[in-house]
Amino acid sequence: MGMRTLIGLMLAVTATIVIVFYLNSQDPTHGEQSYRFAEVTRGDVRMIIASTGNINPVTTVQVGSQISGQIVTLAADFNTPVKSGEVIAKIDPASFEARAQAARAELAVAQANVYMQRIIFID
Repeated sequence: MGMRTLIGLMLAVTATIVIVFYLNSQDPTHGEQSYRFAEVTRGDVRMIIASTGNINPVTTVQVGSQISGQIVTLAADFNTPVKSGEVIAKIDPASFEARAQAARAELAVAQANVYMQRIIFID
């Protein structure tokens, strides 16, 4: 790049900067705030404010249980206020009752086997 080209380029950049500053200084509302005053009255909402982004909870609580199963009733959902000790879900007791009944049947069979063994070996 020659010296003349460099000087021409510098003059063009300087002229552009001067023109931009001049045009900005001619703007009558540059740096001013505009306000609109009105009397306060009751009426319909005429403006809607929309926003995007993530909403984060103030407090997050981990909920767990010692057993698992199908839930019969659910008393709380997302963003439902709950207190300590409050029941928020009820697990279906049918599967646990079936297991307890099967265990009682196994116990009865084992007791019958013990009784039979006593009769056989005692007589």
